[in-house]
Amino acid sequence: MRGYFKKKILLNYGKGILADTRNGLFIVDPKDFTITKKLLKYGIYDWDEILLLRNYLNKESTVIFVGCHIGTLLIPIAQSVKKVYGFEANPKNFELLNYNISLNKINNVDVKNIAIGEIEKKVNINHNTINTGNSSIALTVNKHESLIDMKKLDNIISEERIDMIIMDIEGYEINAIKGATNTLKKTNYFYVEYAPEQLNTFGMKKEDFIDCIKDIYTNMYMLDNNKLIRYENKSWINHLENLPERRGLLLNLLFSNKII
Repeated sequence: MRGYFKKKILLNYGKGILADTRNGLFIVDPKDFTITKKLLKYGIYDWDEILLLRNYLNKESTVIFVGCHIGTLLIPIAQSVKKVYGFEANPKNFELLNYNISLNKINNVDVKNIAIGEIEKKVNINHNTINTGNSSIALTVNKHESLIDMKKLDNIISEERIDMIIMDIEGYEINAIKGATNTLKKTNYFYVEYAPEQLNTFGMKKEDFIDCIKDIYTNMYMLDNNKLIRYENKSWINHLENLPERRGLLLNLLFSNKII
């Protein structure tokens, strides 16, 4: 039914539907029933997160997005900072991302259609057509499908200081962190999605997540019902260790060595 709906709307040459939202102007895929649905129905997406992140950025800031999707966070953040680097592995999302950057007349963004990981290799992408933001790295390589370059963030970023890294790559976060240790050490704020169920897909556990971050950042902050919950002086380690890994658990966590 969804495929039929998309075919009837876009016919042969349509790329998507234009949504005029608080986040900006976006060409969205009508087959997507998550972010597209929210943008078209409510005209806004994750605005509380955007406001939170903007508090720690300014016109001189440099930001890295690992997992850009179609730009619903990247574009409003880019409007508030000096420079943005973005990496999106899904070619279809990347195509819409470039359209949306142009639509919003953003000229301080450098985006690449590559995956970020712990080693450099070729990977396939699992395409989730109903929830395009849930596309992920494929566990096995099929040479008959399109292959995407995977690179280590440490081998790409040369800036002496990064203000913030925003990472959301559907369970591959630990692998990306392992290839970005040096970059993270010169980054003031690290905003990352924590979803144990997704991490398990790639054979990772919450202990692996903690181990990757504990020697880099002292403090963790979590937005919950518009309130910022603080876990300072590495108290966040105990909190994550004792947090039940219920099905569907998903947290957005902000790490820093600063007291905020």
